[in-house]
Amino acid sequence: MRKDKEMSILKKRITLSMFSVLLLFFITGCKEMEINTNEKEEAEVIFSKEDFTKASEMVDFMKDKTAEFQSKATNSIKSGEIKLNDEVKMKESLNEMAESLVLTPFLEEYPNSLVGDKIVVSFEITSSESCPLGNCKYDGVAVPTVNYEGSNNSVYTSNEFKVSQLIYDDVTSKFDTTDDNEIEKAHLRFVKSESGDLIMTSSPFILNESIYIDEWDQKFTSIKSEVPESEVDTEEEEYRQEVEEVLAKYPPLQ
Repeated sequence: MRKDKEMSILKKRITLSMFSVLLLFFITGCKEMEINTNEKEEAEVIFSKEDFTKASEMVDFMKDKTAEFQSKATNSIKSGEIKLNDEVKMKESLNEMAESLVLTPFLEEYPNSLVGDKIVVSFEITSSESCPLGNCKYDGVAVPTVNYEGSNNSVYTSNEFKVSQLIYDDVTSKFDTTDDNEIEKAHLRFVKSESGDLIMTSSPFILNESIYIDEWDQKFTSIKSEVPESEVDTEEEEYRQEVEEVLAKYPPLQ
């Protein structure tokens, strides 16, 4: 009887211990889920639903304006308004037209949405004929055709550099020319200033100094495995300064 009683008590203790362990796992799991949920909610708070809508509107606006530039620039080349005998002057004229038709109205519609020392519209001067020995008879302009799914996006937050970025995934672009119809992987990304401005930082439509926050983090993390331990601190500091030099060109970001 005594042994049976002792066995019964032992079983109860084992059962209680197992229950305690399971309870601990459950509580820990819930806390981790809560932390992950809070981090996700915090990232989503930075970019509101209005920001997602605005980002799509900015892309559509840029599509319309670059298409308008392509049409008018091509007509100007064909009509002889833009001279083809001096390639340098031709590109200068086209850049001025692109600034007038694309960048100026875009910044009027979305102030403070582009940042950089030199921002130019991405385009190619085209020829419908082959170019023997590099001598092309130019007769048009092509701009990128950009495809993306507006709902396919994510928010990446860097704990290292304290900046978040709205990233559109599966973005592709191509120039519709006779020589190059290859579809390429492209980038469409935004950051947000502390004053609330949405800033286009990476886009097939324009050429400027882009921001890739996730890649910055990956590079920073890789330093520990790529350099001798004695040089890690120095390399990290140098890389941090490089990143801060880029961020210094932007207003304070969220």
